[in-house]
Amino acid sequence: MTFLTSLLAAVPAQLATSLAWQAFAALFALFLALVVAELIRHRRIDRYLDASFATDVLYTVLIIGGVYAWVQQPLVNLVDGALRQHAPFLYLDLLRGAPEPLQLVLFLIAVDFCRYWKHRWLHAVPWLQAVHSIHHGAENLTFLTTYRMHFVEYILDGLITLLPVVLLGIPPAMWLPVYLGLIVLSALHHSDTDISFGWLNRIFVCPRFHATHHSADRTEFDSNYAAMFSVWDVLFGTANFRPTRPQRYGLPQLQMPRSFLGQLIFPARLIARRWKRRREPQATTAT
Repeated sequence: MTFLTSLLAAVPAQLATSLAWQAFAALFALFLALVVAELIRHRRIDRYLDASFATDVLYTVLIIGGVYAWVQQPLVNLVDGALRQHAPFLYLDLLRGAPEPLQLVLFLIAVDFCRYWKHRWLHAVPWLQAVHSIHHGAENLTFLTTYRMHFVEYILDGLITLLPVVLLGIPPAMWLPVYLGLIVLSALHHSDTDISFGWLNRIFVCPRFHATHHSADRTEFDSNYAAMFSVWDVLFGTANFRPTRPQRYGLPQLQMPRSFLGQLIFPARLIARRWKRRREPQATTAT
């Protein structure tokens, strides 16, 4: 069994037993902590009663529950199998022989580097923009906004993550223990808490740094792409260290549907609408 196949087989198996419930429990504990903190600071918590939040709950159940993986896994397995058959030289296992803690750190850095560039493509390529707009459509940022992700983007994320897996390799048993930590970290980044890490902001992504990326202001929207290590944004000139979190989030000009089904078909509708607008001047000129 290939590494990637064993990894992707292990994750749904874990999710079907204890890991999913541990993840849900961790998110619920974070939710309670955030509500208490916001009440103490006299912040309104009615955003958790919004219909948009209910949709994000559905996204969370689908992703953590492994339903999205049923779509992603066969395609990633197919690509992995094709590479092993036709380009086995790519499987270098560069981390083989390194101490396990070092393997994990280097793997996380490599994955975050690949995801940084994937994220920039999501903002630069028109049809990818349409898919990624689902994630940015949330006007109320909460800890579950992290899971507001179209399944096409989820598939792309799995394929991008395949690159460091192919080149570096990492035992599946090493990856699973950090799963819960990454869930909580990503949820905290989307929690709309004005938390800063001080001088460490130039190395690690803090909630304020990522909140800037969800700003309704396009000049801030196209910045802060990194998921874990903000150093990528610093190195490539896309960092925006604003002193406070944005006042408004989302893409109000797109009029994003609030329902899951509406958001599922929204990228296709947006692409068709943009294509039609590009065709209209040509039709007018022809007549």
